[in-house]
Amino acid sequence: MKSKEKNLFLILGLCLVVEVGSLFCNSGIVKGFSKRADNLKAYATALREDASILPGDILDRNGTALVETYEKMIVTENRDGSIDKKAVRQTDYIHGTAYSQILGYTGNRLLYPAAENWEDVVGPRNDYRLMAFLADDDWDGSLYKTVDQSGTKGESAVLTIDHELQMNVYQALKNQMSTEEMGSAVVIDAKTGEILSMVSFPAYDFNDLGSAKQKMLADGKTTKLEPWYPVSYKNPEAPGSIFKVLTAVALLDHGYEDYTVKDQSFEVDGWRCSNAYTSWGNTIDYRTAIKKSSNVFFASGALMLGKDTMKETAAKFMLSDQGYLELDFGNVPYNWNLEVDRNVLAQTGFGQGKTELTTVHAAMIMQAIANDGVMMKPYMVKELVNANGEIVYTGEAQVYSMATTKDTADKVTAAMREAAKYTASHYRGLGKTASVFEKYQVCGKTGTAEVGDVDRTNNAWFISFAPAEDPEYVVVVNQCRTKKAGYKMTTTVADIYEYLFESYKGE
Repeated sequence: MKSKEKNLFLILGLCLVVEVGSLFCNSGIVKGFSKRADNLKAYATALREDASILPGDILDRNGTALVETYEKMIVTENRDGSIDKKAVRQTDYIHGTAYSQILGYTGNRLLYPAAENWEDVVGPRNDYRLMAFLADDDWDGSLYKTVDQSGTKGESAVLTIDHELQMNVYQALKNQMSTEEMGSAVVIDAKTGEILSMVSFPAYDFNDLGSAKQKMLADGKTTKLEPWYPVSYKNPEAPGSIFKVLTAVALLDHGYEDYTVKDQSFEVDGWRCSNAYTSWGNTIDYRTAIKKSSNVFFASGALMLGKDTMKETAAKFMLSDQGYLELDFGNVPYNWNLEVDRNVLAQTGFGQGKTELTTVHAAMIMQAIANDGVMMKPYMVKELVNANGEIVYTGEAQVYSMATTKDTADKVTAAMREAAKYTASHYRGLGKTASVFEKYQVCGKTGTAEVGDVDRTNNAWFISFAPAEDPEYVVVVNQCRTKKAGYKMTTTVADIYEYLFESYKGE
């Protein structure tokens, strides 16, 4: 073979090697050789997964399906008589408005094929609330995690929620306010921290997802509500007098059980503290102060204890500079700040100042008092079950904090028992509340927090647990941005306890 021919074959061979190498690099088989190939492969994989993998279902603690996702075949007949069939994803809620603000919705991921790196091609899912949380890295993408590569459905979640209880709590709250107003109700197992029910208003029916999302957007623009952030666990609000329970704990834990004040207005650095009721300067202790809800007593107590002592007690009830709690159904924010002035310290003592709590956090404070001072970590995910029916995760009761002593918890319980009796009998128009509270030995505290808006609205709260001697349930109810006072919420609480003790079967 002549030299020229050898050189030609060598050149052709090199060209072939280069071409094969180029095809290999651009194939995306090995990441890093070609950004474009890596991006396209990530994009194609995500498209295939979104088209083929359905999210797992969500069930209540007894196996009732709360939300199911499945493929539905749409059959269309054309003019020429031919038939077109198309499979579409369908998600059904057992009751859209009762669950929308807890469960949320789920959808395909946002995809960016022109991203700089393949890791950025696949964005977050168009998910919301618990369904979003169970689909992200915190839960290893469980709702979309299949048993094997050929799987078509992710893991299902079994919640601690009880559907029958949820529907009764929903109706009790609906009797109190419109589903378009802002409020919530939470029921927690007093011993384990399991969330048995959580209802949030405003409510939206995600069985009609498009209309629901449009209404949420409209409400966010035209009302003072925050439909994307329910007060149950995403939107902290001023707690008002329910926070006096925590200040009472601080006094008792630091040796001030006998602390008393004259129940009359006083001034702190140009700000005047006074009660919501007419007070004549009688000397009162923490028991009377909780029963009558004295701002003067608890503002004085906070000033006497000082910032550091108040912060120490608050930290045991999971209030600190961190600003949020990490729970199994998402991060729960709160506001806590004493680093301002003496006015804020005094106002914090009776639940104003800079303090803001979600309904879940308020329920946690109650649960700690009900459970001899031991705060359990609230949880909502009971189990995760894969497509083969295997349980791959089990939620368990965990001690979250030794919030206070049994002795202090017992004394606060006794004071709250008297406060609940006083509230139920002192105010008119509460129907059967007094008899229900007496029958089931309800311990509770009202809260009426000033919002500080131009309309001079309140946040109306009632925190509680029952029965006093051996608490089983914690019930917390609120309505925000309202003209109501906290005592009005007792009728809803009474309805819930009546169902819990007379009809609720549990497991």
